[in-house]
This record gives sequence, structure tokens and C-alpha cells, in this order.
Amino acid sequence: MSGNNTTGSEKHTPIGNVLISETPDAPHGGNVIGIHAETEDRIRNALGNDYHRVFENFKDATAYEHELTKSKWKAVKLYRRAILHIFVLCLSLFMEGYEMSILGGFFAFPMFRRYFGNTDNGEISSSWQTGLHMGQLFGQMIGLALAGKFSKWFGYRKSMGIFMFAITGTIFLQFLAQNISMLFVGEFLCGIPYGTFQILPVSYATSFMPLSIRPYVNSYVNLCWIIGQLISCGVLRGFVDRMDNWGWRIPYAIQWIYPVIIIVNVFLMPESPAWLVQNGEIEKARRALIKLTHLVGTDFDISKHIDLLIFTNEQERASNTGRNYMDCFHGINTRRTFITCLVWAAQQWCGAAFAKNLPYFLKQQRYTNGEDIFTPGRIYTFGIIQNVMGIVGVAFAWTIMAYTPVGRRTQYLCGVFAMSCVLAVIGGIGFATPSYATGLASAALMIFFVFLFDMTVGSICYTLITEIPASRLKIHTMAIARISFLVFSVIAQVLNPQILNPGAWNLQGRGALIWAGISFSYLIVAYFHIPEVKDRTESEMDSLFDDRTPAREFGKKKTVIKDTALDNGVFVQDENKSETSVQQREHRS
Repeated sequence: MSGNNTTGSEKHTPIGNVLISETPDAPHGGNVIGIHAETEDRIRNALGNDYHRVFENFKDATAYEHELTKSKWKAVKLYRRAILHIFVLCLSLFMEGYEMSILGGFFAFPMFRRYFGNTDNGEISSSWQTGLHMGQLFGQMIGLALAGKFSKWFGYRKSMGIFMFAITGTIFLQFLAQNISMLFVGEFLCGIPYGTFQILPVSYATSFMPLSIRPYVNSYVNLCWIIGQLISCGVLRGFVDRMDNWGWRIPYAIQWIYPVIIIVNVFLMPESPAWLVQNGEIEKARRALIKLTHLVGTDFDISKHIDLLIFTNEQERASNTGRNYMDCFHGINTRRTFITCLVWAAQQWCGAAFAKNLPYFLKQQRYTNGEDIFTPGRIYTFGIIQNVMGIVGVAFAWTIMAYTPVGRRTQYLCGVFAMSCVLAVIGGIGFATPSYATGLASAALMIFFVFLFDMTVGSICYTLITEIPASRLKIHTMAIARISFLVFSVIAQVLNPQILNPGAWNLQGRGALIWAGISFSYLIVAYFHIPEVKDRTESEMDSLFDDRTPAREFGKKKTVIKDTALDNGVFVQDENKSETSVQQREHRS
């Protein structure tokens, strides 16, 4: 916003997209909240003589952050070096998506079932299917817990290097597995580094990336998983007709392609500036930010952005936000942790585990005489189509975020509702006599479900889970939330084989009704707890949570960050308001 704006007796002077108001007694209440006085005093005491300089730079950097939301390409050009490092770092999520998908696909893979099958009809029993998934999931839980500790001790960069070296060794156990028990050990040990990859890259990225491109970086994580799943479907489709053990060993060996590229990137990329600030290494943070940005021809001020990180860190310290797992359950951080867990759990509660298990679902589709409706080749072709539609869904999610006023909360909740309806329809089809038409209709709806998932919950989840936690506790909160996701994955992996396996409940499509009921129930809970995070800085989110703002009110609130000693403050814009203002405050006696 430019030019002067006068309303009544108020006089405003523009600073970027922020306005200075000379009104001596501006209102503070209703839809306006700010840093609590006690918190402000603690920040002032912590920063000492540097307080006023840091605050002024923080104010300008906050205004610049909001200005970049109006020019996303400007932000992309500024942070293009960081984007490149993050792009390569997220190849680890290609690996993780590939690994998670390929195990489920192997249960319908002829040579894998012939080698590891343990039932009379050559199937892998539902108990061992569950056990292999459990090995993966419990390994990931350990990895997630280690990610929080390692990142605190060593930083994101060294932690990624350590676990990338680890995964290159544990893949051997999968590749050389002689029996299903050895494969279980391999899945468990591979799960540990894969668990760390689920949060280290995204935590690194969101710790310093600007508001304007942060949602796209976050949802790119979801795209990486989809691409990994797509690669796994393509690999399985390519080797499904191979009648020797290399048919399943080569797909495991493909995982070795990525570590070399990622390890080189880890050595070249700088540490997160936010992590360095939190550890008191301000000069290193400054040098790291210079390496992550392209400053030629820009008006970006490194010092001001470093002071933004310093002020945000001190604001959270003043609110008694520590950097340990127990701090996630202290004070207002309990609510933030609960919401983050709730958001991530939706990826299980909405029925995605059922719909994404398309290959095994179609493998169980049989005519009344017991003949398979779909051939193995066609089954994996459907899997490829499903993952391609997932990529299209992410593209639609980016379009909605970039070109519409729809908030993250609205996009997320609408997605849960739509997917619940699709599951109910799939469940209804399940009561019809099995035929090619009913099987094809169910497959089409499951593909459409994945499109909806990745357009809404799948992509928006990663925006929410990185914006809701306090910055000092981000990776710890995300680790706890991801563990909660995995706990519900355990339930899903116990439930799905029972629903689909011919030797268990054998509900087939009717099992979707179970997930539809769970998804509708989750929608009610989510409506009352998930807040709007669009165009909010970390400091603004801190103020909204400190003020105990109801989730449904986040999108309506303005936040004011005030310096009572300097008699000024900065109002920052929320998505429903057209004006951002800085208001003068009376000096507190």
C-alpha cells in the first residue's frame, strides 16, 4: 500500500505495506490482540540495550514479509539458492514415499508372494502383512524421536548427513532378506532413518523461508511422497512379469540411487539460520542467510531479517517456550501440540490408508466363481494413474493457494467432507454383485479420492503442521504429531488387512463405510480446533495462541506488536482485511 491514508483524525505515514499511525490512543481489543505486557518486559530484559534496534528491525522485517506475499516471484528469486537445497534435500521423501508404497504393492506382487508367502494359497497372512507394516512404523517412531534430539544437538544439516549414511547400510537387510523374519528386521531398521526424513527437511525449510512461498515448500513435501509412490508403482509394473527373485530385489536396490545426491547436498548447504540464532551463533546465522539468498538487485536486509529471528526466539523464550519434548505439553504449547497432532492424524482418519491401498484392493476383486477381475499388470496400471492424479491434486492445491482467497482451514475442512462422501459411495457399491463394472467404478472413485486428498488434506496438512507449533519447538512438536500419525497408522494397518483379506472379514468395498464414519466424526472435531494460518508470521501465531484465540476466530483477528517505550507498534494484516497499520501506543506508566 502506498500514499497517505487519513481517516477522521488519524494520520498515517506508509512504510512499505505498513502504515504508521500518529493516533495517541488507538484501540486495543475486540479483533485486535498483541504481545502481553509481561512477555514484552521479558524480551526487553533479555535483549537489554539492543532491544530498540532489534524491535525496529523486527518491525520492518515483518512488514517486508507481508510485502513479499504480494510478489511471490520476488520471494522465489530471493530464496532460489535455498529452494534448490530444499529440493534436493526432499529427495529423501521420494525414498520414504517409495519405501512405504512398495511394501503394500508387494503384497499383490507374484514373485514376492511366492518367496515370502506363508499360507496354503500363497498369500502373505494378514498377521504378517500387519507385522511388516508395524516394523516400518515402529522404526519410524524411534527415528522421529531421535530427529528432535539430534537436530537440537547437531543441527539439521549434520542430522540429515548422519541418517542418510545410516539408510545406505540398512537397505542391505531388505535387499538380502532370506525369509520374512529377516525382511521384518530390515523394514524396522530402515524405518528409523526414514522417520527422521519425515520432519528434518520440512523443519529446516520452514525455519527461515518467507511467508509467501512457505505453503508451497511445505506442500512440496506431499508431492515428494506422491512421486515416490508413483515411482514404486512404475517399478512394480515394470518387474511384475519377471519370474525370479530379482523381480523383488531390484525394487529394493533402487533406493540406493538417492543417498549419494543428498549427501553431497548436505555438505554444500548451510545450517538453518533460525537454529543458529536459537543456539546464540548470530554471526554464523548471518553468513548462512547470505548463502541461502540471492541479494543482487534486491532490497532485502540481512540484518533486519536476523533481528526478526532473534525477536521471535526471545518472544517464545519469554513465553516460557523451551526446546525439549516436555515443553510441548507446557502451558499454551499443549494446545499447539494437540492441534498439530489432530491435523496430521487426519491423513489416517480420513480413510487415505484404505483408498491408497488400491493394488491390494483390486487384487481381492473376484467374480462369484473366484476368478480374478483384474490382471496384475492392470492393477499396477491403476496404481500409476492414482499417483498421477495425486500430482494433479497438488497442482490444484497450489492454484487454490495462489489465486483464490480460500484459507487453509477452509480448504482442509472441505476436503475432509468431500472425501467422507466419496468413501460412503464406495461403501455402497460394495454391496453390489462383484463385476468388472463395480470394480472399475470403485477403482475410479478411489483414484478420485486421492485427487481430493492431495488437493486438500494431503497438501494443506504440511502447511498447518509447520505453522502451528512454536518455532523453538517446531521439530519436537512435529515429531510428536508424526508419532501420533503413526499410532493411527498402526490402527489402520491392523484394520485394513482385516477388511480386505479373504481369510479375515473380507468386506472389500463395504469396508469403506467404516472409514466414512470415522472421517465424518473427525470433521466435527476438526471444525472446532483447527485454526486459520494463512499469511501469519511465527510471531503473530505466538500472539494469537498466547491470547487463547478460538480456532474459528484466527482468520478474523488482527495482531499488534507494540513497543510501549517507543510509543509505537505494528499492526500486521490478516487475510480478510485490506489494510495493515502501525499504531502509536501511549507510554505505559
